[in-house]
Amino acid sequence: MTKPRTRRGGGRPTIADVARKAGVGAITVSRALREPERVSEELRRQIQAAVDELGYVPDPNARALASARAEVFGVLVPSLTNNVFAEVVRGIYDSLSASPLRIQLGNTHYSGLEEERLLQLFGSQRPAALIVAGIDQTPA
Repeated sequence: MTKPRTRRGGGRPTIADVARKAGVGAITVSRALREPERVSEELRRQIQAAVDELGYVPDPNARALASARAEVFGVLVPSLTNNVFAEVVRGIYDSLSASPLRIQLGNTHYSGLEEERLLQLFGSQRPAALIVAGIDQTPA
């Protein structure tokens, strides 16, 4: 009989470890961490105690897999030193500062090939949104 896998690479605790420690199901732990208002105060305290004791840190990649979307807002700019694009990036950060989205920034260096490579990379991570700044995109 094989032992079920409960640790991610490096031995970090998983949501299954937290659930076992708290005496609840993994879905309940997930719900308590994502939507705490949907779980009783007592259960939230119980789960938080297990999280604290184990040192659990939610894995954004696992969440992205489960939801089929990452909480990432991708931004591709041709230059970080051009004031126009620096202002675009600043505006995006300012606009999203209160949201749960994290900004992933890519610099294409005015290269169509680099832009295509970064678009493929960012797209494979299933971002919630993607901005491609500039006017010289390749047909791809």
